[in-house]
Order: sequence, then C-alpha cells, then structure tokens
Amino acid sequence: MYSKKQMLVFEILDEIIETDKPQGMELKRYINQHEHSLRTRCKRNFGSLDIALTAYGYEIKTYKEISFERVFDYLDCCFEVNIDGHLKVDFEVYLRKITELQAMNYDVCPYRILRQVADEYALDRIEEFTKHNNEYISTILDDRPRRYPYNQIETLISQFYGKREELYKTYGVTLGMLPGANANKLIVLTSLGKEFELLVDEIFIEAQISHRRHDKVGDAIPDFISGNTWLDAKLSKSTALNPSCNTIEKYRQHTDYLVIIYAIDDTNATDDRATFVHVSEYYPYISEELQRKVDAFIRRATAVRFGGVA
Repeated sequence: MYSKKQMLVFEILDEIIETDKPQGMELKRYINQHEHSLRTRCKRNFGSLDIALTAYGYEIKTYKEISFERVFDYLDCCFEVNIDGHLKVDFEVYLRKITELQAMNYDVCPYRILRQVADEYALDRIEEFTKHNNEYISTILDDRPRRYPYNQIETLISQFYGKREELYKTYGVTLGMLPGANANKLIVLTSLGKEFELLVDEIFIEAQISHRRHDKVGDAIPDFISGNTWLDAKLSKSTALNPSCNTIEKYRQHTDYLVIIYAIDDTNATDDRATFVHVSEYYPYISEELQRKVDAFIRRATAVRFGGVA
C-alpha cells in the first residue's frame, strides 16, 4: 500500500505521460533533465528516482557508459574560444550530436556535458584572453568590481591563480617586477611572446621547413605542426617549465614529438616529455640578416625580462 505522497508522485507521472511532455525522450532522462522538483519528490518518498519508476511500473532503460574524453572528442567541433576568452558554442550542431549519442544509447546529459566542457576549456580561455588583451591584463585581480564583458574571465583567473602574482609568474614576469609601473612588463612580455612566434614562423619559411600554424587538434592549438612534430614558441625556457603552464602536458596527449623553441635561456631545468631547442640552432639554415634580426630581438627581450621595460 502506498502513502498519499507516493500516490501523488504516481499522479504527476500519469500527467507527464498523458500530455507527452517527454516528446520521445526516455522518461527517466526527461525527469532528470527537466523535472528537478519531481526527482527530489521521488527521492524523498521512495529513496530514489529508480525505485519510484519501478514502483510505478515503468521499465528503466539501461544505458551504455561512455567516458567524457570520448564525448569531448566527438563534440569538440562545436566549440571555439575567441580572442576575448569567451567559449562559443554552435548549439545547432551540439544538440544534433548529443541526440546522435543518445540514439546510440549512451547516457549523456547536454547540460552536464556543457559544464564539463567549460571546465576543460578554462585555461585555454585565459590563455587566449592574455594573448589578445595586453592593455587590460595588468589591471585584473585588483579590488575593483568585475567588469563586463571580462567578468567571466576574471572569475576564471581568480579560480586558477588566486593572486595576480601567480598569473604573472606563468607568463614570465618575476615577482620583483611588481607592483607599480613595472606591471606594464606583463603587457610588454606578452607582446614579445607573440613577436617571437612570428619570428619563428619567418625562420621556418626561410629555412624551407614545411609547417602549419594554429591548426586546432582536439582541445589544443599548437603554434606550429611540421609532419608529426608539434612545435611551440616560448619567449623563455622557464615559461614552458612553469608548473602553471599546461602546454607540455596538454600537447603530449596528441603527439609523441613535441619541440619547445625558446629565445631566452634562463634555466638548466628540462622535461623529458619535450625537446627544448634554442632558436639559434636554426641559424645554419637562415640568412645572416635574419640571424641579426633574431639576435637583436633576444637582446631586447632579455633586457625586458630581467630589467626595465624596453
């Protein structure tokens, strides 16, 4: 014999089925995604949604398990991080692909997947933002209120770095550079990092090294791909080795051959997962004019890295 509260649950289920609210969606999935109050009522009066549906006489469908990594690979084409660090979603394609996964009897919830994807892209959003918003980055994480449209990025940076100094360390600014006018060094160093990437591209072209720039592979966008090798340009060697930099860890998920090309040799440390190459190792393959251009850049970048703003 069921209690009045349990009978009320059955009546609500009757109404949902009679009015065809799920519109073809499996009942348990529909309740989990759209009827949160009913799910809570089932748990309170029966112990769980499954027990309530079984008592109602509904045969619960068994789903196949699928890892988030496989789901992410399948849905990755739906997402893009723009230069302001915003995660853009092609919802038409996303919902179509979610429906395809559900039709294959995989237990995937579109809302839960979106939250997981947002977490997966968090560091990429911060990186894209810092690359393209140099004039703004030195003012973040201060005591001022969040400012639209950057409030989401500021929240992410607070979650991952906490203090402004931690973000600066990741992008190659030593704590001794802060605070005051020296905070502008982050702006200059970020700009120098982009300039160095363009220099490496120029070297590859002159040395006739076949390569592609900024090809997106899964959740990664390496600076360069040449054959099976991924190459990333870093202003200093220590940047790639900083614990907060996830370049090596993320890229090695996609390639067995990773090369870090750097301009400033500021550490003896290394990482066996990547090959570290100073840019001067390409000198035998380029003109003296380009060599002088690179040397001048290294002197300028070194002066900024360890001295004043150039």
